[in-house]
Amino acid sequence: MTKWLNYTTFDIIGDLAFGESFDCLKNKGYHSWVTFVYQGTKTTALVRPFLMMLPSFLVTLLVPSRIKQMRENLYFSSKAKVQNRLNRQTNRPDFWTYILRHNDEKGMSVNEMEANAELLIAAGSETTASLLSGWVYHLLTNPSVYKRLADEIRGSFQNDESIDISSIGKLSYLHAVLEESLRMYPPVPAMFPRKVPKGGAFINGQFVHEGTSVAVAFYSAFRATTNFTEPDSFLPERWLQESNNSNQRFASDIKEVLQPFSYGPRNCLGKNLANAEMRLIATKLLWNFDMSLEDGSDNWEAQKSYNVWQKKPLMVKLTPVQH
Repeated sequence: MTKWLNYTTFDIIGDLAFGESFDCLKNKGYHSWVTFVYQGTKTTALVRPFLMMLPSFLVTLLVPSRIKQMRENLYFSSKAKVQNRLNRQTNRPDFWTYILRHNDEKGMSVNEMEANAELLIAAGSETTASLLSGWVYHLLTNPSVYKRLADEIRGSFQNDESIDISSIGKLSYLHAVLEESLRMYPPVPAMFPRKVPKGGAFINGQFVHEGTSVAVAFYSAFRATTNFTEPDSFLPERWLQESNNSNQRFASDIKEVLQPFSYGPRNCLGKNLANAEMRLIATKLLWNFDMSLEDGSDNWEAQKSYNVWQKKPLMVKLTPVQH
């Protein structure tokens, strides 16, 4: 499932950003540029610690030629993708339609567009696919949650065509399950450091000197007993208003801690898109298919991370639902 979910989100972001799909689903494989994005993300994670300790020119000398070639491939692929879009007229709006529409003296230069193309694709695809992979795994390892969510989705629509962004807003249990999936399996386990401003600042009651790099470890914060009741258990009910009103089981949960898209003016630009996309894909999946976990996917969560998860294969059996 991990690959198929990645194919789906890459195709969607390609269509939204550049007006054309990467055709990963059609070709049942990754587009070359998508492969370069994966390699580039891992490379960045490996190089970053050295950039914090050594001068940039020295890091450049130490980087293996293979990694340099990966970065070069990604740069030229991003450049070609942007140039192709700039040279092509389209009647259907995409991201670049709006970037070009507001391309005044404060707009992006072509070089900036090329530099941001990689980020748009990586941030708008991999994170959503990771969340959905984690959602599938936790859903299928918690049968009671699976049944309740399937019943909610299949009891809320007449047909597949009636499932859209507006109609899925009423699915309260879907929202709760996805929130719990974000808590248990944050799609970006890396931290987003910030520098303490001039004069220093108090953080959680402790004074921190100016210029200090600070960050919150999402995974640790989301699994801390000080923030959540039974933090290692998948309990979507903690996000339901009805549960909070009827009992005190989750009364001590500090739900504001769940900020997987970061927080403040520099939080994730694509937060709303990601929320809409994952809800729509999840609903379509459970409307159309029964799912069951196959052998070999036990302990799937035990993964390495290089800024994003290095997801293992998630073997799932899909059986079409007869409505």
